[in-house]
Amino acid sequence: MNPLISVVIPVYNVEKYIIECLESVKSQTFTDFEAIIVNDGTKDNSAILAQQFIEQHNLHNFYIINKPNGGLSSARNAGLDNAKGKWIYFLDSDDWMESDALKDLVDCLGNKDVDIVIGGYQAFDQLTGKKEKWNNYPLEYGKFPDDLWAYHSFSFVASRLYSKQIIDKNNLRFDERIEYAEDNAWQFDYGCCVKSYTCTNKVGYNYRINREGALTSSLVTPKMKYYIGEHMMRFYDLLDEDTMYKSLKDNPRLLSVTWGVLSTSVVNDILDKRIKSAKQKMKLPLSRIVTRVFTPRSMKEKIFFLLWKKSFACLKMFVITYYRNFDKLRRTKFMQKMSKRG
Repeated sequence: MNPLISVVIPVYNVEKYIIECLESVKSQTFTDFEAIIVNDGTKDNSAILAQQFIEQHNLHNFYIINKPNGGLSSARNAGLDNAKGKWIYFLDSDDWMESDALKDLVDCLGNKDVDIVIGGYQAFDQLTGKKEKWNNYPLEYGKFPDDLWAYHSFSFVASRLYSKQIIDKNNLRFDERIEYAEDNAWQFDYGCCVKSYTCTNKVGYNYRINREGALTSSLVTPKMKYYIGEHMMRFYDLLDEDTMYKSLKDNPRLLSVTWGVLSTSVVNDILDKRIKSAKQKMKLPLSRIVTRVFTPRSMKEKIFFLLWKKSFACLKMFVITYYRNFDKLRRTKFMQKMSKRG
């Protein structure tokens, strides 16, 4: 009999944290699950430690899949290919779960006919030891598109239950061209399929930040966000302008993600001399709405925002000047090598 939940855990060079992660899975009070540990060609002892942990505790619902290194998106896809659960839960191997994490999500699901269950999570700062809750969902239940304004699931795939039926029916997979912020692209793809959702503010997931060896968002290049933009545009194509406006005006997280992806996609077009494409994106209804409701904060962002609305020629000059080093970085062998890391 297939389990209710498949927990997908990509593993790459996390020997300091893998046991804490797996111990948190083993300690779940809800037990109708399988844990799929994807060894993404790790170079340290992570996979060995995971195997020893499974054997030591005689865990028949824990499995290891070994594959060549392909990055986080590739590893998650391998987990999806082998998952047998009705629902999918993604867990990064340097993070950990609270003991009631799965139980709280299942309780929240109840008998509701929904397409996604969204749980609470908190950041754990590896440098300071401090924890900070990162969610405050305004609705327990919502429908698309009317309640998109309260749908906070566009940046982080953890602490959620995703329907395996929806994933298989729509052939959803992580975009393997994107090695960082791949969560954004997945969320927009999955969001195209969501008709209703339910949320709980109970914290079930601990997200480790500022750990040694972690790759940060500073390595999310314009090229990567350009790919994310492809997924985002497909999502917004399904919405009318009134829904876009209300959702972006009342959902700061969605607005932030949308502006970041849209603006960086235009930056990438300019750097690659796709001027016609850049101008077309800036004339989209989505662009007009975003510039109505978004408020820039930093000085660079204020200048960029002003030029976006006033002068494409000046914006182009600003982008070429400001992002010149960024453009060089995304074309280097170093960046290509880093993009293969999980």
